[in-house]
Amino acid sequence: MKVELRVTAGPAAGQQFTFDKPDCFLFGRSEEAHISLPNDPYVSRQHFLLEISPPDCKLTDLNSKNGVFVNGVRYGGRNPPIPGIRQAPNEVKEVHLKDRDEIIVGDTRIHISIAQSFGFPANVPAAPQVTGRVPQIPGYRIEQKIGQGKMGVVYKAREQHTGAVVALKIVSPRTALEPHNIRQFQRELEVLSQLQHEHIARLFRHGQAGGDFYFIVEYVDGMNLVQFLETKGGSLTLEEAAPLMLGILDGLAYAHRVKITMRTAQGKDKVFRGIVHQDLKPQNILLTHQKGAWFAKITDFGLSKGFESSGFTNITSPEQILRAPIYWPREQITHYTFPVPASDVFAIAAVFYEMLTGHWVRNGFQELFYKMSQQREQPSISEYLQVILANPTIPIRQRRQNIPAPLAKVIDRALRETEIPQSLSKMREILLHLRYRDAGEFRNALVQAFKEIGSRTQVNKTLPSPSRKISPSGVDVPTAGAVVYSTITPTKQKEVALLVLDLEQSTQYVLDKGDTSFSTLVGKMYRRIKNHASALDLIFLKCTGDGFLLAFQTMPAAFSLAASFLETPIHADMRIRMALHWGYVRTGPDGDVLGAEVHRAARIEGVKIEDRIAQTDRATLLPEADRILISKPGLHHLPVSLQGQFKSVGVFKLKNFENPCELWNFTR
Repeated sequence: MKVELRVTAGPAAGQQFTFDKPDCFLFGRSEEAHISLPNDPYVSRQHFLLEISPPDCKLTDLNSKNGVFVNGVRYGGRNPPIPGIRQAPNEVKEVHLKDRDEIIVGDTRIHISIAQSFGFPANVPAAPQVTGRVPQIPGYRIEQKIGQGKMGVVYKAREQHTGAVVALKIVSPRTALEPHNIRQFQRELEVLSQLQHEHIARLFRHGQAGGDFYFIVEYVDGMNLVQFLETKGGSLTLEEAAPLMLGILDGLAYAHRVKITMRTAQGKDKVFRGIVHQDLKPQNILLTHQKGAWFAKITDFGLSKGFESSGFTNITSPEQILRAPIYWPREQITHYTFPVPASDVFAIAAVFYEMLTGHWVRNGFQELFYKMSQQREQPSISEYLQVILANPTIPIRQRRQNIPAPLAKVIDRALRETEIPQSLSKMREILLHLRYRDAGEFRNALVQAFKEIGSRTQVNKTLPSPSRKISPSGVDVPTAGAVVYSTITPTKQKEVALLVLDLEQSTQYVLDKGDTSFSTLVGKMYRRIKNHASALDLIFLKCTGDGFLLAFQTMPAAFSLAASFLETPIHADMRIRMALHWGYVRTGPDGDVLGAEVHRAARIEGVKIEDRIAQTDRATLLPEADRILISKPGLHHLPVSLQGQFKSVGVFKLKNFENPCELWNFTR
């Protein structure tokens, strides 16, 4: 299916445009128009917009002076029609175009051709049916329905093999899908499943069951940002918002810079860098409570456009919009098919703006929603565009005067807009300097702003410094969650040797012996780490409450420290579990290490025998404690002489990780 536009007369005669995927097409005098006629006095700056989703094509007059003629009938226009002109009734400004229709604006004539495809397979699902039935997805048990949107239903489910709780999303196409569109969509999903970051909700797997498409994603036990703001009266204090903002940007920066592999239709692997979300809004920010604080996760990365390009939705349908354009920069409509990280920067800054002020970044949306509610309709993209073009973003301190100036400067820069030509190279050049090029730059600027205002506000609480306490026995004890030592440059990615130390059955020990005795044990562990020879290679140390997370320059140094806890236990009644892993980490402003590999190391430390999914030929027993487990990357970064001291204990399923992990245990 495709829509073709052919300019047959006027200054742009000879130009031709073909659309086989959803897009927007702007006509006018402005630079950002697809057909830009700056010297045509009959044409308004933004004259009309086409919303295209082959084979559908809708034209909307954008409050132009002279209106738009379609097959001799004028739609819209501020100037009254001259006698003899056929005017659409009741000030109608939009029309759905058909094959062979003709558009006329001044001397410009545009011929429309719409080609449809036929012969879809009979087993491809058609329009979605809203029923009360519970879907059956092999390997998963549905526990409860937790949400329903315009595209489908979300369930809380449990993986039968592992018992892991997941979110199960069921979606159905609105129309029959062509096989090549389904294959393209599946390739895009394979790309999205490669995103592994603590601030991004994981997409584990996807597939088809009967007439349903399903997605298995990470279950986040909490609420979305819309619901959270409602509990806070519509906005957050700076102290509440700052850690959420930094966490969200950490995840978004990872996505904007991550190296991704995608398999082409020809079966070849193509490596590229960065994924743009394209649909950032409060509904797609999920919050869960962890260790006494709210923790943000971004969800639905890239799924909105993936649904569209495959035919799941129709961009001319109000249901697809879901008010997301509230958070869009103008180029996200005028350059609909050219997503760039700078557009995500605008969108997430607009979300932060709402978090801090309780207001949207522009005026006009509230009036639009009221008008549409009176008409019992939903806004279309063209109506959103008219609001965006007529209402520039309002500086944040005009909404809330007590926003500190350094923070306001960063937010306002992230929300800059301008007309951008259709040239892709010019678009990239302009956006490179207009706001921040990606979420990483935005985050760096935000961190600097928080540091500047830290001496005058309480925002410095979101950038904690290392802290310790003294136990009654006089032992120096790091506070749980505190970063005690870090030399890793913030925001820089680095390969490190990770060591997780954890005291087994610590809760029972506290109940039996008391908090003072337990604090003494943790203090002894800390002093062992500080005084051990491996400390020369130590680059990161954090207290986790029940133990420590460490990062070293080399794996032998990490192993040497771990082995010392087996050779010389810190207490006869306390057993210890340890994990070694090698991988990339990133750091936050306080030096804390972040990333999927940190979580993988923690999962390795806690594996149990029931997590084993396969035994290797030489697999040995898995001790419950007094063990050092190591992953394959970790093992390969040890000298051969040390590798031989580890024995395979099998292949294990790690919670929240799709790929299984073979592990080895140290044997003395």
